[in-house]
Amino acid sequence: MKILKGYLLILLLNLICFTSLSAQTDAERKFLASTDSLNTLLSDAYTGKDYPTAEALCQKIIDLYDAHATQLAEGYAYFKYSSYYNMASTQAIQGKKQEAANNLLKALDSGKIEKT
Repeated sequence: MKILKGYLLILLLNLICFTSLSAQTDAERKFLASTDSLNTLLSDAYTGKDYPTAEALCQKIIDLYDAHATQLAEGYAYFKYSSYYNMASTQAIQGKKQEAANNLLKALDSGKIEKT
């Protein structure tokens, strides 16, 4: 009986995971593909110390989210607010203190980014 319960639990967890994956809409899949591409470019720009490009890529992710927000689940807002955080980082490195502070506040005030 204990083994059967274990198998049923595993089956239930797999079903939940599969349902979650299949519940993703076309708009969400396209959004994720676009943000994956932009995040790769962002990572390359940041590690290459091309901070103006990194800042522009953060803005593109924010704009992409804003353009599709009504078609996305609530959890996707993380992309927007983490981009505000990343933009604040690149702006701080460039000496843009006021812009960096403003974007950091946007990230933190959203409630989508955990304060540590």
